[in-house]
Parts: sequence; structure tokens; C-alpha cells
Amino acid sequence: MIGFRVVNLLIPEEPQTLYVRTPSGTWELEKVHDYANGIRAIQNSQCGITYSIEHPVSLGTDGAAACDEAIDRSSGTRRILAAVAGWRPCSAAAPRTV
Repeated sequence: MIGFRVVNLLIPEEPQTLYVRTPSGTWELEKVHDYANGIRAIQNSQCGITYSIEHPVSLGTDGAAACDEAIDRSSGTRRILAAVAGWRPCSAAAPRTV
């Protein structure tokens, strides 16, 4: 399993979970347990963690290589997030709802 925290991602209707299919498998995007504090941070022009994203890649005998392949075959995590809801890195622009 590999995963990342996602900052400043605001999705209309605030779904608890979204699934993103990629060539390497399905990524699960899930609202963090402290979502309300993430929203408050965003409203105060700060970065706020709103979601996490995970991929069930096997970390067996070739763990690092399997993780690299999952990310490469998914065209990179940023592209996945951009496909979900127009996400941009925290430093790239002011927070916005998409």
C-alpha cells in the first residue's frame, strides 16, 4: 500500500470516498478524519489536509519497484488528482473550490 496526503482539495458535495481507475489499478481518495480543520486552514489562506489517496500496490519482494511502477503507470499522482477535481499544489495558487 502506498499513500499520500492531499492539501487544499475541495470537491463539490464533499464525498467521503472517490475511486480513480488507472492502468496500475484503482486509487482510493478518502476524506481525512480531521477534514473540518483542513477546511478552516484553507479559509484562513493556509494549506489544509483534506483528503488522502492510497493505492493497494504490493510491497512484497520488489516493494520500491512496485511503488514506482504504480506511480509511473498512473501518470503521476499530481495527474491523478488533477483528473479528480482540478487540484493544484498548495504553493501554486490560492485555494479554490472546483
